[in-house]
Amino acid sequence: MSLKLKTTSKTIINDSGFARLKRLENGATVIIDKVAGLKSACIGVWVGVGTRNEDETNNGIAHFLEHLVFKGAGDRNATQIAEDAEAHGIYLNAATSYERTGFYARCLADEIEQAFALCSDLVLRPHFDPKEAELEKNVVLHELNEAFDDAEDRCSVLNQMASFDNQPLGRPILGDAQSLAALNIDQIQKFHSAYLNPNNIIIAFGGAVDENQSMELANRFFGHLKPSPKVEFAHGIATRKSLFETRRMEQFQVAISTYAPGAGSGEMYASQIFAGLLGGGMASRLFQDLRERLGLVYGIDAYTEKYVDIGRFIISAGCAPQNAAEVIKRTMGHIEDLAMNGPDERELMRAKKTFETAFMMSLENPSSRVNAAISQAFVLGKTLDTDDISRAIRETTPDEIKEIATKSLNPAFHSAAAVGKKSGEKALKAFIN
Repeated sequence: MSLKLKTTSKTIINDSGFARLKRLENGATVIIDKVAGLKSACIGVWVGVGTRNEDETNNGIAHFLEHLVFKGAGDRNATQIAEDAEAHGIYLNAATSYERTGFYARCLADEIEQAFALCSDLVLRPHFDPKEAELEKNVVLHELNEAFDDAEDRCSVLNQMASFDNQPLGRPILGDAQSLAALNIDQIQKFHSAYLNPNNIIIAFGGAVDENQSMELANRFFGHLKPSPKVEFAHGIATRKSLFETRRMEQFQVAISTYAPGAGSGEMYASQIFAGLLGGGMASRLFQDLRERLGLVYGIDAYTEKYVDIGRFIISAGCAPQNAAEVIKRTMGHIEDLAMNGPDERELMRAKKTFETAFMMSLENPSSRVNAAISQAFVLGKTLDTDDISRAIRETTPDEIKEIATKSLNPAFHSAAAVGKKSGEKALKAFIN
């Protein structure tokens, strides 16, 4: 693909974080994160459109569109896309989330232009062939069935639905068999038009990249787009609900959710450390208590999910159905203790160190660096300085942890889901009520 376009002016909008942010004249953001000593690059295009932009009539369309563009884009059909990528050693992929969709590639430095051309075609020039769309529905249906058969995955989906009932944020990213079957090409083309808004696009180049080449490519492929208002979505509202699905299986998979701040909140670091204290590793409270001391679970995890305007804190565990009530009770007991007494000095330092180390190690991988920069740019409009991040983690106080724990006890934020034998359902109702 070769577009002859005039070079537009560029403005630096952030030069103090770990990646540089610049803006094309039409409003598209460009992230450039050059890392010395590498031979490979991670490049791609992310658009601020995802499942949160759907409604009940087209649930799953963002994810399906991500699939469909690989069936043909630009001057290539599905086979040619795959062959062109692999002939140049390019790893090409895409991903859909609630708030954005990304089309990205890993390649050697001398293949950046080819990789970026492929990503750009996927975003800008999909074919939308009705026959290919019907075939791809079968592929996504297999993906749906595979996710449904995984009890932990299914429990996570149900918990999301319970946490944001009757809202786009509570609908499954994959949709369901009925919504998938109902999608048509006109709907898909209309949804795709929301992508073509430079104010909602972030282009990223990381690793063995050159700034001049990066800006030239961004301008060549995306400089022609006309600016328009950013795509918005409705504010998320936490709902208090439980969802249960009966299955004939020995393990009982359960997930409970409560308060967490949104991605741009000043409580962001404290909430991550709070999750680490409770279930972030083998030394965490829940692992040591529920697995090591009592043997109630094999695995238990605590983590946060953050969206632009809202978040949720999730505890996920697998246990025997008869132990579900005790698992939930003891989990909430630890949260109550942290709300009343806070963490002791040693466990707080351990959780801080684990969190800081994991984040800093992730910045040694160009793909992880780009993903972090993308998230920060979408939410904050800038990237953060790594020293500032380390400082914020280290300066988190016991009182900040107590505040997060106290908010987590608020039943207005409580939701739950489980998959397994009917006998475990009472534990969910007790938690919600």
